[in-house]
Amino acid sequence: MPLLARRTVGLGLSLGLGLGLGAGCFTEPAGETSGATDGPNDTGATEDDSSDETVDPDNTGDPSGGGCMGCLDAAGGCLAGDLDQACGAFAAACVACDPDAFCDEGQCAPAPLCNAGNCDGCCDGDDCLVGTEVTACGEDGLQCSACASSSTCNEGSCELPCDSTCDGCCDASGDCIDLDSTDATACGSQGETCQGCDADFACSRGSCISTACQADCDGCCDGAICNTGDSDAACGGGGLSCQVCPMGTSCADACIANEDALWQVHVLSATTNAADAGGVPWDPSGPPDPYAEVTVAGVLEATSVANNSTTPLWGEVLFDGIPTADFAEGLLIEIWDADTLLDDSMGQCSVMIETTEFGVPLQRECTDDGDNLQWTLQLSIEVAPT
Repeated sequence: MPLLARRTVGLGLSLGLGLGLGAGCFTEPAGETSGATDGPNDTGATEDDSSDETVDPDNTGDPSGGGCMGCLDAAGGCLAGDLDQACGAFAAACVACDPDAFCDEGQCAPAPLCNAGNCDGCCDGDDCLVGTEVTACGEDGLQCSACASSSTCNEGSCELPCDSTCDGCCDASGDCIDLDSTDATACGSQGETCQGCDADFACSRGSCISTACQADCDGCCDGAICNTGDSDAACGGGGLSCQVCPMGTSCADACIANEDALWQVHVLSATTNAADAGGVPWDPSGPPDPYAEVTVAGVLEATSVANNSTTPLWGEVLFDGIPTADFAEGLLIEIWDADTLLDDSMGQCSVMIETTEFGVPLQRECTDDGDNLQWTLQLSIEVAPT
């Protein structure tokens, strides 16, 4: 899927951006969102099968006039065009695919010999592979994924390296010890290699500090030294480890974002699923093509498309010069699978940013109403260069 295809299809027509657009009909100009949350079509009806799909009464049957990016049923209604029994694109008549075929991007295609019914690993075309290699990772008969550079394949899922996703420390096996779970035997932060603390030392926020200092210090501890904890170079209290405040923040018992600071949103990487919560692959013919949209104070910006990946590595900067106050309502983040006809939402979540979370790597998870994990995103809010 080329980068230019994000939310845009042939004939130069832009598609609706909301999660709620179920039929392949033009309803909204590019750059706007509908505010819907999941799955229903643009009238609020839920699609169960082709007979229940919403018909656009204004569709003319002309792709340049009516804007139908899917297919037309017998009554001239615009359908999504992605069902085996109603497949098509660009206002062509819907067709029912043969029993040994499936609908792939609006076209009936031969069903692969390898599928979930006969493959426990992943499918590379018609071949069933084990699904444990970084070049061919997957399970349950889904299409194999090539894991991103430096990623690993763990039980059929591509995983980003520990040092790029862990807020605590990485043990000798490369597994993450969460910051809240670090202790004197495995201490570290921000993906450092776990280290053991000396005798009479404890692990505090990923740093080894003296237990005597921890017990007696009203400020913060730098090893065995008690500091007042009120400077940007050694900030903290309650006998916890001292922190160096990131740029754009100042010490006030903790490192707090300055009210007059301006910020950027750094979208680093993500881990997504190869299929939706029902087990249906995002892309029948291969891994998804994810991109992320971030909305701050009503302004939306998006990353590029990461083709054929469940572990996209973006490392991209969105926005430039966002005031601290604009983060008060948090971020609205949605990850999409870019498709030829209509992009699929892989999950939308509101993400709150505490005033103590500016300038440090963050990780956020997004779950659906059934508590199914949809994606995990790594990001940071960094001060904008002057």
